[in-house]
Amino acid sequence: MHIRTYLPSIVMGLVSLLTTAATAATTVVSNAAVHNLISELTRTDPSQPALLIPASADQHHFALKPSQRRLLDKAQLVLWLGAENEPALARIATQLPPRTRMVNLLDQPTIHTRLTPTSRPDPHVWLDPINAIGIINIAATELGLIYPQHQSHYQAKATEITQRLKNLDQDISEQLEPLRSIPFVVQHDAFRYLVERYHLNQAGVLNRSHDRAPSLRHTIDIEKRILDNGIRCLINTPQENAKVMNKLATTTSAQLITINPLPTAAAGTDYIALMTDITQRLVACLGPNPKESLN
Repeated sequence: MHIRTYLPSIVMGLVSLLTTAATAATTVVSNAAVHNLISELTRTDPSQPALLIPASADQHHFALKPSQRRLLDKAQLVLWLGAENEPALARIATQLPPRTRMVNLLDQPTIHTRLTPTSRPDPHVWLDPINAIGIINIAATELGLIYPQHQSHYQAKATEITQRLKNLDQDISEQLEPLRSIPFVVQHDAFRYLVERYHLNQAGVLNRSHDRAPSLRHTIDIEKRILDNGIRCLINTPQENAKVMNKLATTTSAQLITINPLPTAAAGTDYIALMTDITQRLVACLGPNPKESLN
């Protein structure tokens, strides 16, 4: 009687366990923006890539939880942004199973990279859609090695996404081209790939180091630069303390806006939505009537 009562639930539990195992993430992506990009490639797959570091976390000082460590232990592929930017991942890299392939996207020849003023590799590579194309094709190749039977599917999907990203690149270029000469100041030097791709006029950076607050001397220099050049657009990033930027906006009457280089619910859950949101905010701030256009 008891066996008959519990047998269906036991069978269902085993089925659930097997299904979970079959769809467990074989790919782990460290960065939220890159994760959203890779998710476009695997949208129809039963196993979706797992995000390791949430967009709200500080990647430089992030500590792995036991559940995240278990996730890495089960992964066959880890896409990350290098030891200088994600030290928590670097510390356990040699402890992962031999089957786990770690691919540092900043070391790939198809990805254009640059150094920050502190000589650290700039991790914000996704802000250049051409780099996004490189990331998609790297992921397609790596997933094809894990699942050889689906290699043609990943390559076809990568070709499709590449065309969409080329269209995005063209759209952004057309929107930002009239605004190239207009100077702006950023709180954190997170947008350099975007600036270089579309030839924008970033005239100053308040926080030159992620780990240190700006000095009083540098803050005064930035304030003078804003006033002398008639800079009317200041860009804050939500990952940084905005106290000094708020003061600069008050003393110079410049417009202060917030742009998040990482995905948010407001910006949308896919890469194209993220880049579209960033572009629209830039256009609103750099346009002829920034305060009206931001309302």
